[in-house]
Amino acid sequence: MYHDILRCPLVALVWTAQLLATPASAQRAQPPRIPPAIYATTNYGLTFTVPTGLTYCPLPPGWLGSDHGTVLFLTPPAQCGGAGYPSSSRAFEPDFVPAISLYYGHNTVDEEDAPSPSPCNKVGEIQFLGAPRPICEERESAEVRLVVQNRYQVVAAGDAEAVFTLVTTADRLVRDRPVFVAAAANLRTCSFVLRGVGAKKRTRWGVGPSCLADGRWF
Repeated sequence: MYHDILRCPLVALVWTAQLLATPASAQRAQPPRIPPAIYATTNYGLTFTVPTGLTYCPLPPGWLGSDHGTVLFLTPPAQCGGAGYPSSSRAFEPDFVPAISLYYGHNTVDEEDAPSPSPCNKVGEIQFLGAPRPICEERESAEVRLVVQNRYQVVAAGDAEAVFTLVTTADRLVRDRPVFVAAAANLRTCSFVLRGVGAKKRTRWGVGPSCLADGRWF
């Protein structure tokens, strides 16, 4: 089935959704893979070091969609399938697998126009994209969800939002939370150089130190 981080463009409105119940077997099933050591998106100027021991479901050949993040599994799924339009939506089986998701997107709503944020059951705080941010917890039956989020600057004139989410079970939370916190805490903004087609002019995009050359988007 598809799993995704659905984002409304508001600072503190986040939820994890299980999307269309499409079996991975119907989406050209393939095994999960070991991810590159460093994740980087030059579309949104973000990078982080991937914790060891995780896996991911690769985007299928010919995928058409938009860069909005990825999913890292704390235990490998049995198989991977396709992906939705946002890259943060991956199909896999079984339906539930403990995972860490990163979602990001441009912020399209001014703070003064945003409704009141959803209540946060604060269970901790970490430095996330340059500021202390609360870790919010949600529980439903045996499932536990931790969420941390923040706005950040992509270019001088615009900002985006990034959301890290852990989905696990109550009995795994003690061992999965440190992995989630380590990944979220080392997420940072980065910059890179755009070269115009047929032009010598170069434009620097993003904020902060350069994105590492060996960083990969997946």
